[in-house]
Amino acid sequence: MAIRRQRLSPPKREDIVTFRCDPDKLGGMQTALALWLNRVAAGYTRPFPENPKKTMAKPNKNKSKEKRTRAAEPSRSDGPPKDRDLRKDAESRVADAITVAWMLTVVATLVAELIAVISWLIVFQLGPEELPRGIVLLPIVMWAISVVTGSLDLGLALLTSRLRTVPAPKPVLVTSVVIGILPLAALILLAK
Repeated sequence: MAIRRQRLSPPKREDIVTFRCDPDKLGGMQTALALWLNRVAAGYTRPFPENPKKTMAKPNKNKSKEKRTRAAEPSRSDGPPKDRDLRKDAESRVADAITVAWMLTVVATLVAELIAVISWLIVFQLGPEELPRGIVLLPIVMWAISVVTGSLDLGLALLTSRLRTVPAPKPVLVTSVVIGILPLAALILLAK
């Protein structure tokens, strides 16, 4: 028994039931559904325009004309603009690189300080005799790391403020300086 395949023909225009709904009288999701149903009923295939209240035009049936106009447009990658100052751009890249390095040292200093404080609390709470030697030395090592990165933080903050044409926000600058000075101040206080 052979299966006969029938070819379905598209529906005729008079067979389609037209659906028209006023989207202004609906809200939210109902409006989107009504717009979509109106578009389907009208036979539109293009995406929605930016403003759905505007009338929607039917798609252009002459596609060869569209291809010709696209081919006639000049390419947008004609190289870098002629009025661009490359030295100024390179200076901006250097300032951006210094700013990124500065922020990384701020974060590294803060993390090292927090680990040092937490590990000191653990060592003083449990007693250094009961803990392994590595755990006892952890606060000292982390504080040494925070002193080094804090010094770099202060130096890069000064360098960043001089190199950047747009200065860093004051709260960021003040916070980074405080984070950079904390390990140095603690080192001075512990040395006395």
